[in-house]
Amino acid sequence: MTEPTSEQLIEQARAQVRQARNKQAEFDELLSTLDEARTQLHSLRATATSPDGTVTVTAGAGGIVQSVELSDNALSNTNASSLASSINATIAQAIRQATEKHVDLVHRHVGQDVGIARILGPQAAFAPSSGSAPAEPRSDTHRGRRDDDTDPFHDPLKLD
Repeated sequence: MTEPTSEQLIEQARAQVRQARNKQAEFDELLSTLDEARTQLHSLRATATSPDGTVTVTAGAGGIVQSVELSDNALSNTNASSLASSINATIAQAIRQATEKHVDLVHRHVGQDVGIARILGPQAAFAPSSGSAPAEPRSDTHRGRRDDDTDPFHDPLKLD
């Protein structure tokens, strides 16, 4: 077997440099995409308002509640229990919307093959089960409480 010539060695080295530059360009593009996704996650917001307009909640990436606002008449038109239920239900709705946006953003930047549970961890319980519809509320009948299936503001956070 003959030894490669210096010209062949130089050409092999040039090919390796081209390969390394291509890999660096791919890596730089991936970093840019991830940086853009990080920026978008940082600014992600979802706002939900209760049907009666008395409660407005904003949640960010990961379903972190950032604000809860009550209208001026929130206390005058309801009792404490109803208001608390409306606040919790609106929080849950904002979290569901934020997690849906979070999953969509990751899928756009990273790909559809990343599972929701991997993206959100325990927060996946608030993610939509399919399409853009919110996840079905869990059943609490085993605790002696019956869910109202017609209530779009079912409170999945209530633990009693």
